[in-house]
Amino acid sequence: TIQLLDSTGIMLMDKGHEWAKGNGRINGLKIHTIYDNALKCPVHFSITSANVNDIEEAKKVGIKPNKIYVFDKGYCDFFWWNKINQKGSYFVSRLKKGVRYEVKKVNKTVGGNILEDKIIELTARSGKQYKSLLRYVEVVIGPKKNIILLTNNLKSSAEEIAKLYKERWKIELFFKCIKQNLKIKRFWGKSENAVKLQIIVAMIAYVLLRLIQMASFTAYSLKEVGVLVRINLGCTVAINKIMKPPKKAHASKTSGWVNL
Repeated sequence: TIQLLDSTGIMLMDKGHEWAKGNGRINGLKIHTIYDNALKCPVHFSITSANVNDIEEAKKVGIKPNKIYVFDKGYCDFFWWNKINQKGSYFVSRLKKGVRYEVKKVNKTVGGNILEDKIIELTARSGKQYKSLLRYVEVVIGPKKNIILLTNNLKSSAEEIAKLYKERWKIELFFKCIKQNLKIKRFWGKSENAVKLQIIVAMIAYVLLRLIQMASFTAYSLKEVGVLVRINLGCTVAINKIMKPPKKAHASKTSGWVNL
Protein backbone atom coordinates (compact mmCIF):
# COMPACT_ATOMS: atom_id res chain seq x y z
CA THR A 1 0.00 0.00 0.00
CA ILE A 2 1.09 3.55 -0.72
CA GLN A 3 1.59 5.84 2.27
CA LEU A 4 1.85 9.56 1.48
CA LEU A 5 3.69 11.73 4.02
CA ASP A 6 3.43 15.49 4.27
CA SER A 7 2.50 18.37 6.54
CA THR A 8 0.42 21.50 6.16
CA GLY A 9 0.66 24.77 8.00
CA ILE A 10 -2.15 26.41 9.97
CA MET A 11 -1.53 30.14 10.08
CA LEU A 12 -2.39 31.89 13.35
CA MET A 13 -1.85 35.64 13.16
CA ASP A 14 -4.86 37.03 15.07
CA LYS A 15 -4.78 38.64 18.49
CA GLY A 16 -4.80 35.95 21.17
CA HIS A 17 -2.52 33.60 19.21
CA GLU A 18 0.70 35.02 20.67
CA TRP A 19 1.60 31.53 21.92
CA ALA A 20 2.03 30.30 18.32
CA LYS A 21 5.60 29.84 17.08
CA GLY A 22 6.92 30.57 13.59
CA ASN A 23 9.29 28.87 11.18
CA GLY A 24 10.23 31.85 9.01
CA ARG A 25 7.32 31.28 6.61
CA ILE A 26 4.25 30.98 8.81
CA ASN A 27 3.34 31.60 12.43
CA GLY A 28 1.12 28.85 13.83
CA LEU A 29 0.84 25.07 13.83
CA LYS A 30 1.63 22.13 11.56
CA ILE A 31 -0.49 19.05 10.89
CA HIS A 32 1.82 16.11 10.11
CA THR A 33 -0.08 13.38 8.27
CA ILE A 34 0.31 9.90 6.83
CA TYR A 35 -2.36 9.40 4.17
CA ASP A 36 -3.25 5.93 2.90
CA ASN A 37 -3.67 6.19 -0.86
CA ALA A 38 -5.94 3.13 -1.12
CA LEU A 39 -8.23 4.07 1.78
CA LYS A 40 -8.21 7.75 0.70
CA CYS A 41 -7.96 8.59 4.36
CA PRO A 42 -5.34 9.63 6.96
CA VAL A 43 -4.06 6.76 9.10
CA HIS A 44 -1.90 8.91 11.39
CA PHE A 45 -1.57 12.58 12.23
CA SER A 46 0.02 14.81 14.84
CA ILE A 47 -0.10 18.54 15.58
CA THR A 48 3.06 20.49 16.38
CA SER A 49 4.37 24.03 16.35
CA ALA A 50 5.22 25.37 12.91
CA ASN A 51 8.95 25.29 13.70
CA VAL A 52 9.07 21.47 14.02
CA ASN A 53 10.77 19.81 11.03
CA ASP A 54 8.76 17.23 9.08
CA ILE A 55 11.43 14.54 9.35
CA GLU A 56 11.69 14.87 13.14
CA GLU A 57 8.00 14.10 13.49
CA ALA A 58 8.14 11.27 10.94
CA LYS A 59 10.88 9.53 12.93
CA LYS A 60 8.45 9.13 15.84
CA VAL A 61 6.13 6.93 13.76
CA GLY A 62 6.99 3.25 13.46
CA ILE A 63 7.97 2.05 9.99
CA LYS A 64 5.88 -0.87 8.72
CA PRO A 65 6.98 -3.58 6.27
CA ASN A 66 5.60 -3.99 2.75
CA LYS A 67 4.69 -0.32 2.33
CA ILE A 68 5.59 2.32 -0.24
CA TYR A 69 6.37 5.62 1.46
CA VAL A 70 6.18 8.69 -0.78
CA PHE A 71 7.42 12.05 0.47
CA ASP A 72 9.19 15.24 -0.63
CA LYS A 73 12.64 16.67 0.16
CA GLY A 74 11.56 17.71 3.65
CA TYR A 75 11.99 14.07 4.71
CA CYS A 76 15.58 13.68 3.53
CA ASP A 77 17.36 11.71 6.23
CA PHE A 78 19.54 8.86 5.02
CA PHE A 79 19.52 7.06 8.41
CA TRP A 80 15.71 7.05 8.28
CA TRP A 81 15.71 5.93 4.65
CA ASN A 82 17.99 3.06 5.68
CA LYS A 83 15.45 1.95 8.31
CA ILE A 84 12.69 1.91 5.68
CA ASN A 85 14.88 -0.22 3.43
CA GLN A 86 15.75 -2.64 6.25
CA LYS A 87 12.04 -3.06 7.07
CA GLY A 88 11.41 -4.37 3.57
CA SER A 89 9.50 -1.29 2.42
CA TYR A 90 10.08 1.09 -0.47
CA PHE A 91 10.32 4.86 -0.55
CA VAL A 92 10.16 7.45 -3.33
CA SER A 93 11.49 10.94 -2.72
CA ARG A 94 13.41 13.84 -4.29
CA LEU A 95 17.17 14.32 -4.53
CA LYS A 96 18.50 17.27 -2.56
CA LYS A 97 21.28 19.44 -3.98
CA GLY A 98 24.82 18.67 -2.93
CA VAL A 99 24.37 14.93 -2.36
CA ARG A 100 27.37 13.03 -3.73
CA TYR A 101 26.99 9.70 -5.50
CA GLU A 102 28.67 7.27 -7.87
CA VAL A 103 26.89 5.82 -10.92
CA LYS A 104 26.91 2.01 -10.92
CA LYS A 105 24.67 1.28 -13.91
CA VAL A 106 22.76 3.24 -16.55
CA ASN A 107 19.37 1.83 -17.53
CA LYS A 108 18.00 2.28 -21.01
CA THR A 109 15.21 4.84 -21.34
CA VAL A 110 12.52 4.68 -24.02
CA GLY A 111 11.67 8.35 -24.33
CA GLY A 112 8.48 9.86 -22.95
CA ASN A 113 8.93 11.99 -19.85
CA ILE A 114 11.88 9.96 -18.49
CA LEU A 115 15.23 11.63 -19.19
CA GLU A 116 17.55 9.47 -17.09
CA ASP A 117 17.33 6.16 -15.24
CA LYS A 118 20.38 4.83 -13.41
CA ILE A 119 21.53 2.91 -10.36
CA ILE A 120 23.69 4.91 -7.96
CA GLU A 121 25.56 4.51 -4.69
CA LEU A 122 25.84 7.39 -2.24
CA THR A 123 29.36 8.45 -1.33
CA ALA A 124 31.05 10.62 1.30
CA ARG A 125 29.02 11.20 4.47
CA SER A 126 25.71 10.21 2.82
CA GLY A 127 27.18 6.83 1.84
CA LYS A 128 27.95 6.06 5.48
CA GLN A 129 24.34 6.73 6.44
CA TYR A 130 22.72 4.83 3.54
CA LYS A 131 24.83 1.95 2.20
CA SER A 132 22.45 0.22 -0.25
CA LEU A 133 21.99 1.05 -3.92
CA LEU A 134 19.46 3.63 -5.04
CA ARG A 135 17.57 4.36 -8.23
CA TYR A 136 18.04 7.79 -9.82
CA VAL A 137 15.19 8.81 -12.14
CA GLU A 138 14.99 12.20 -13.83
CA VAL A 139 11.45 13.11 -14.92
CA VAL A 140 10.06 15.94 -17.06
CA ILE A 141 7.05 17.49 -15.28
CA GLY A 142 6.59 20.61 -17.37
CA PRO A 143 8.17 22.99 -19.90
CA LYS A 144 11.83 23.34 -18.90
CA LYS A 145 11.06 21.78 -15.51
CA ASN A 146 12.55 18.47 -14.37
CA ILE A 147 12.70 16.68 -11.03
CA ILE A 148 15.08 13.96 -9.84
CA LEU A 149 13.57 11.08 -7.88
CA LEU A 150 15.40 8.67 -5.60
CA THR A 151 14.02 5.28 -4.59
CA ASN A 152 15.23 1.95 -3.23
CA ASN A 153 12.91 0.22 -5.72
CA LEU A 154 15.36 -1.16 -8.29
CA LYS A 155 12.86 -3.39 -10.13
CA SER A 156 9.87 -1.28 -11.19
CA SER A 157 10.00 0.74 -14.40
CA ALA A 158 11.00 4.40 -14.30
CA GLU A 159 7.47 5.30 -15.46
CA GLU A 160 5.94 3.47 -12.49
CA ILE A 161 8.26 5.27 -10.07
CA ALA A 162 7.30 8.62 -11.59
CA LYS A 163 3.60 7.73 -11.22
CA LEU A 164 4.15 6.85 -7.56
CA TYR A 165 5.57 10.28 -6.83
CA LYS A 166 2.72 11.89 -8.76
CA GLU A 167 0.30 10.25 -6.29
CA ARG A 168 1.72 12.57 -3.62
CA TRP A 169 -0.58 15.26 -4.98
CA LYS A 170 -3.52 13.47 -3.32
CA ILE A 171 -2.37 14.41 0.17
CA GLU A 172 -2.33 18.05 -0.97
CA LEU A 173 -5.96 17.64 -2.07
CA PHE A 174 -6.75 16.15 1.34
CA PHE A 175 -5.29 19.18 3.12
CA LYS A 176 -7.26 21.47 0.82
CA CYS A 177 -10.45 19.53 1.61
CA ILE A 178 -10.16 19.76 5.40
CA LYS A 179 -9.27 23.44 5.29
CA GLN A 180 -12.11 24.46 2.98
CA ASN A 181 -14.89 22.05 3.97
CA LEU A 182 -14.20 21.27 7.64
CA LYS A 183 -13.59 24.83 8.80
CA ILE A 184 -10.05 24.93 10.16
CA LYS A 185 -9.16 28.33 8.76
CA ARG A 186 -11.12 30.21 11.42
CA PHE A 187 -11.12 29.09 15.02
CA TRP A 188 -13.74 29.45 17.74
CA GLY A 189 -11.18 29.64 20.56
CA LYS A 190 -7.89 31.48 20.90
CA SER A 191 -5.95 29.18 23.21
CA GLU A 192 -3.58 26.50 21.95
CA ASN A 193 -5.81 23.77 23.37
CA ALA A 194 -8.94 25.18 21.68
CA VAL A 195 -7.24 25.40 18.27
CA LYS A 196 -5.84 21.87 18.51
CA LEU A 197 -9.22 20.47 19.57
CA GLN A 198 -10.91 22.04 16.55
CA ILE A 199 -8.30 20.47 14.26
CA ILE A 200 -8.76 17.06 15.92
CA VAL A 201 -12.56 17.31 15.53
CA ALA A 202 -12.11 18.15 11.83
CA MET A 203 -9.89 15.08 11.32
CA ILE A 204 -12.39 12.83 13.13
CA ALA A 205 -15.20 14.27 11.00
CA TYR A 206 -13.23 13.52 7.82
CA VAL A 207 -12.65 9.89 8.86
CA LEU A 208 -16.33 9.41 9.76
CA LEU A 209 -17.47 10.88 6.43
CA ARG A 210 -15.04 8.64 4.60
CA LEU A 211 -16.36 5.59 6.50
CA ILE A 212 -19.92 6.53 5.51
CA GLN A 213 -18.83 6.96 1.90
CA MET A 214 -17.16 3.52 1.88
CA ALA A 215 -19.92 1.67 3.76
CA SER A 216 -22.74 3.02 1.59
CA PHE A 217 -20.88 2.49 -1.74
CA THR A 218 -22.16 5.90 -2.77
CA ALA A 219 -21.06 7.81 -5.84
CA TYR A 220 -21.33 11.09 -3.95
CA SER A 221 -18.14 13.02 -3.31
CA LEU A 222 -16.95 13.51 0.26
CA LYS A 223 -18.18 17.11 0.18
CA GLU A 224 -21.64 15.95 -0.95
CA VAL A 225 -21.68 13.27 1.78
CA GLY A 226 -20.94 15.98 4.34
CA VAL A 227 -23.82 18.14 3.09
CA LEU A 228 -26.27 15.21 3.18
CA VAL A 229 -25.21 14.24 6.70
CA ARG A 230 -25.56 17.82 7.91
CA ILE A 231 -29.10 18.31 6.58
CA ASN A 232 -30.24 14.88 7.83
CA LEU A 233 -28.81 14.97 11.36
CA GLY A 234 -32.29 14.89 12.95
CA CYS A 235 -33.61 12.09 10.72
CA THR A 236 -33.97 8.43 11.66
CA VAL A 237 -33.58 7.20 8.08
CA ALA A 238 -30.86 4.59 7.47
CA ILE A 239 -27.65 6.15 6.22
CA ASN A 240 -27.51 3.94 3.10
CA LYS A 241 -30.90 5.33 2.00
CA ILE A 242 -29.75 8.90 2.49
CA MET A 243 -26.65 8.18 0.41
CA LYS A 244 -28.64 6.55 -2.40
CA PRO A 245 -28.72 8.95 -5.39
CA PRO A 246 -32.25 10.07 -6.38
CA LYS A 247 -33.83 8.56 -9.48
CA LYS A 248 -33.38 10.65 -12.59
CA ALA A 249 -36.49 12.39 -13.90
CA HIS A 250 -37.81 11.01 -17.18
CA ALA A 251 -40.36 12.58 -19.53
CA SER A 252 -43.65 10.76 -20.22
CA LYS A 253 -44.26 10.21 -23.94
CA THR A 254 -48.05 10.43 -23.50
CA SER A 255 -48.74 13.41 -21.25
CA GLY A 256 -45.64 15.53 -21.45
CA TRP A 257 -45.48 15.64 -17.63
CA VAL A 258 -42.27 14.79 -15.85
CA ASN A 259 -42.67 11.69 -13.70
CA LEU A 260 -40.42 11.39 -10.64
